[in-house]
Amino acid sequence: MVKAIHITDVHENAQKIELAAAIAQKTGAKISYITGDFIGKEHGNSNQQNSLDDRLEAILRDNEKAIKLQERYGIQTQEDLDNLDESTQNEFNQKSQELLQGKAQSIIQETAKSYESLKPSLEKLAKQTKVVGVMGNHDLQIGYKVLEDVVTFAEREKEVKVEGLTIKGAINTNDDEIPGIYGNELVQQVLGRYFVNYAEGSSDMSNEAVAKANKDTYEKLTKTGPADVFLTHVQPEVKFGGNKSPHGQATADYSKIVGGTYSGHKHGGEIILGVDGELHLNPGPNHAFVVEYDNNNKPKAIEIYKLN
Repeated sequence: MVKAIHITDVHENAQKIELAAAIAQKTGAKISYITGDFIGKEHGNSNQQNSLDDRLEAILRDNEKAIKLQERYGIQTQEDLDNLDESTQNEFNQKSQELLQGKAQSIIQETAKSYESLKPSLEKLAKQTKVVGVMGNHDLQIGYKVLEDVVTFAEREKEVKVEGLTIKGAINTNDDEIPGIYGNELVQQVLGRYFVNYAEGSSDMSNEAVAKANKDTYEKLTKTGPADVFLTHVQPEVKFGGNKSPHGQATADYSKIVGGTYSGHKHGGEIILGVDGELHLNPGPNHAFVVEYDNNNKPKAIEIYKLN
């Protein structure tokens, strides 16, 4: 019988992926599901250090070069800047813009580093299993490129077939769920186009646009029939901003006709069997679920392992 290991919300903790690889080897799991939030600071984890959030905050706080530039031009107030002749003002503004561009480049580099730091561990996991995942609300589209050799992202495929299982995915999140550091004005300017949330939809969408997005998503998911495995970062029962998610209703409806929905986001972890028999699994950041399937690709057993 085929087995799969499910982890989620690793938040740059490569050790959790290493432990998952060891568990996969021990149990004979042939598939791995990772349901989002590869990077970013884990909410409530005061022991986590040097996360992307921490490094971005350090970049934003580092104003030493800007202060030296202001001292060089004798600028302490806006009035000082206004009193400069036009040529000197333009020169100062150009150098200030160059400093901002330098910070912007550092922000992009640090984001890529967060994903790159996980690659060696993901490569170990990929030697044991086929790794299939979806992005989460802490993730950025930079990760698609960095991890393309080790993770197949289900939300970017019509379907993924592994060991006889059909796997599909959708993110189900929007800009209501952007982590705090991403709300900084400079970070938004630099990384906004990479936000998975913005790519998936905005809370400013009209009701009609939300309805159309959900319709399109549901049609995409059902085009080739129900899946055995449905991966999504946010559980379908979770609603955002008055159900403004462009995937909220679609994922909720689709989860009722699939073999099982595998998610993350909520860090408590849960196993839910709905009234109509629908199965929802979320191991949270501190556990791994090993799911064994029967000959009909239905989950027949779930083993729980600690990741800390």
